[in-house]
Amino acid sequence: MKAFFAPAAPYALARVWMDGLWEDKARRIERMRRDTDKALALTAHRLLCYAVKTVYDIVPGPQDFGLMVRGKPYLVTAPDIHFSISHSGGMAMCALHGEPVGADIEKARLVGKGVPERVMSEAEYRLYRDAEDRQTLFFQIWTLKEAFIKYSGEGLGIPLRSFTVCPSGSGIITDTGCAFWLMQPADGYQAAVCAKGGAEPEIVMVSEEQLARPLGK
Repeated sequence: MKAFFAPAAPYALARVWMDGLWEDKARRIERMRRDTDKALALTAHRLLCYAVKTVYDIVPGPQDFGLMVRGKPYLVTAPDIHFSISHSGGMAMCALHGEPVGADIEKARLVGKGVPERVMSEAEYRLYRDAEDRQTLFFQIWTLKEAFIKYSGEGLGIPLRSFTVCPSGSGIITDTGCAFWLMQPADGYQAAVCAKGGAEPEIVMVSEEQLARPLGK
């Protein structure tokens, strides 16, 4: 299992990657108002293609992607390759695995009043309420939850409060039956990966220059 991270490329570079998107995703990105948001989404997809090329020597094109019932993308031509992408702030993430996987990255920011109570299970909220560093714990819990939802492929069909996944001491408390890993790829960012099991993900940092190189065939 590998977790790839890359900073958002400038839009002047990222816009040339639009050709690699399937039609629906290209439309969604084009509807974004800010070029910075478009660049970040395009960087995340480019990072996925870079990861698949690096690990499997496959360059996926628009025709190679399909969508599951709830919209989770997969590779039609290589269904044994499982991936999950995420982006936030100015950083993109892609987890790659031989089994179903979910990943999430978040840039830390102020948490709105009442949000923890709305998204946390009772067990999570008890730990959060007593934590010395609530800001850090909130984003650890949030990314762990998002990673599980993406792993499941059910999206928001799973209520956030219906399951528990929370750091405690040196481990992670969970009732999901999955394994979880937390990582901080850059200052101010929290990321998490979820899978049924396996070794700790290998972290791979990818530069703008690496993404800009032709992937080849």
